[in-house]
Amino acid sequence: MPPSVRQNETRRTRHSLKKRKAMPAFLFIEDVLMPYLQATSTDRRASTQQAEYYCARRLEEFFSKHYVCDDEKVTRKVVTGAVVRQYREWRKLKGGVQPETVKRELALASKACNFAIRELNYSFVNPFAGRLISEKDRLGLRVRPWQELTRVQQSALLLACDPLTRDIVAFALETGCRQSEVLGLTWDRVQGDEIIFTPETQKSRRYGTRILSEDAVRIVERQAKTCGYVFHTGLGRRIQRDNFYKRMWVPARKKAGLEGFQFHWLRKTAGQRILDATGNVVLAQYQLGHSDLRTTQRIYTKEPKDAMREALKKAGGL
Repeated sequence: MPPSVRQNETRRTRHSLKKRKAMPAFLFIEDVLMPYLQATSTDRRASTQQAEYYCARRLEEFFSKHYVCDDEKVTRKVVTGAVVRQYREWRKLKGGVQPETVKRELALASKACNFAIRELNYSFVNPFAGRLISEKDRLGLRVRPWQELTRVQQSALLLACDPLTRDIVAFALETGCRQSEVLGLTWDRVQGDEIIFTPETQKSRRYGTRILSEDAVRIVERQAKTCGYVFHTGLGRRIQRDNFYKRMWVPARKKAGLEGFQFHWLRKTAGQRILDATGNVVLAQYQLGHSDLRTTQRIYTKEPKDAMREALKKAGGL
């Protein structure tokens, strides 16, 4: 290499080193996490915001006064891979939480770092990327089992409900809507036998439609139009999620002998029934409002064990 080129390369190397030494360090909580939550607060539903702020409080307990920076010579507390591993173990030991919970908290931290790098032009490497869960915990993760509601259990549950709760439960079974979608349903989005979803009212953040069965249409028609919401209290107010869970859902499932049965399993039951009746997973995906077909295949439908047994019997008879 000619001396002039070598000298230029040396100058550039020295300049980059000086620039790296002068690279600022950012407080993770004050400069990264909180700006992300504030800037994206209008992009998510209230329930999602509440869950993220809960995760942020856990992160603040551990990462308070920690910095994110690429400069290895910074002597202050810097978030590194080793620190992230310490957080995972700290949460599991002190908090007694499952690896999925820790992964969800660290995913929020990783999104905040990516936001700061992309939108705020911060210069550092995301220390949380690829470290949300340990390899041991990842191999131990299993799809959570869920219970499909049988017709007998459905009858017992509906009989145990008061009239308003019965309509909400039956509507969820008929449509496959989420609890938040049922409680937040407004009259202006009900058009004949369809429900129109906008990005603000659907988890997938896109436009969509749900088809109402005849029974679902009758349930809607018998609700009083004294409030903007289809399902509301006698005072014409929206039913809050916590009140519905504690005062309406828990007593009903306990009376029906279904303690531990989650309301979300009504949605999964509806999806499974659509698949069993049609054999078409695309129709189940459409009614459930999934943006990805793999979600419907992986989570909301069970393996067709009975159909597989019948197929093996037929195959064995050849």
